[in-house]
Amino acid sequence: RAFSSFVTLDNHLYSLGGLRQGRLYRQPKFLRTMDVFDMEQGGWLKMERSFFLKKRRADFVAGGLSGRVIVAGGLGNQPTVLETAEAFHPEKNKWEALPPMPTPRCACSSIVFKNCLLAVGGVSQGLSDAVEALFVSDS
Repeated sequence: RAFSSFVTLDNHLYSLGGLRQGRLYRQPKFLRTMDVFDMEQGGWLKMERSFFLKKRRADFVAGGLSGRVIVAGGLGNQPTVLETAEAFHPEKNKWEALPPMPTPRCACSSIVFKNCLLAVGGVSQGLSDAVEALFVSDS
């Protein structure tokens, strides 16, 4: 799996999405996969398909904010980059849609700083110099 993103949150490591290379003449496949490693137990948790990302995506930004796993942008099955963003609530075991990225793109650098997820640069129609922040309330 390539171009996946990782988030640490509450002693869990989340491995999200990505791209699985096809064999021989098969096309690569964008993934919705969410794998979770429990750092206290020292093992991988079995995740049901209902916990997977709502959109297939690779090469996206991700971070842990306000007790949630946040993903935004990236590449998917569409011919253009994704603008969608979503949040996973580990305590509720469900995903929710978030407002879309103002500048849809992939290949961004990202960091969580002072309870916001910063997306820096990346690629859309060409190189992007956009710097955007996503704030998520505790509610």
